[in-house]
Amino acid sequence: MFQSAKYFGLKTVLEDENAIDEIKDKAAIFACEPHDIIPYYAFAFNPILKRLPGHHGERNSVLVTSALFMLPFIRHVYTWVRANRVDKTTFLGNLKKGESFCFIPGGVQEVMFMEEADDNEVILYLQKRKEFVKLALETGSPIVPVYCFGVAGSY
Repeated sequence: MFQSAKYFGLKTVLEDENAIDEIKDKAAIFACEPHDIIPYYAFAFNPILKRLPGHHGERNSVLVTSALFMLPFIRHVYTWVRANRVDKTTFLGNLKKGESFCFIPGGVQEVMFMEEADDNEVILYLQKRKEFVKLALETGSPIVPVYCFGVAGSY
């Protein structure tokens, strides 16, 4: 995992670390954008790297499309990096266990409709992706917006 962070040049910058400390007793939803062919956030937020402070960095997981778990080798890779299926059951299960997680709200749609990278514009597909906000409100879980620079068009 450390080698992948080094290879991809992953760097985590927290704009307000105190804000993360204030939610240390709650499971947080880290909503990452934008999506690319490779979901780098699955590697960047792996708990072994401890990129996030407190229990968020120790007990977090990544939620990805269930299609990845149908591919034999890929299924094992994502299991090793603590990935789970992104669905309502997993969302609520993680939040009830007090486990923070990362996911990309734009999902597969952002990958399917991605265009050639433009340094001045990134298109996000969030208009119909509001269910996670409702779940956060129902469970009292904070949503932490995450933007990954340099990801769009990195393949």
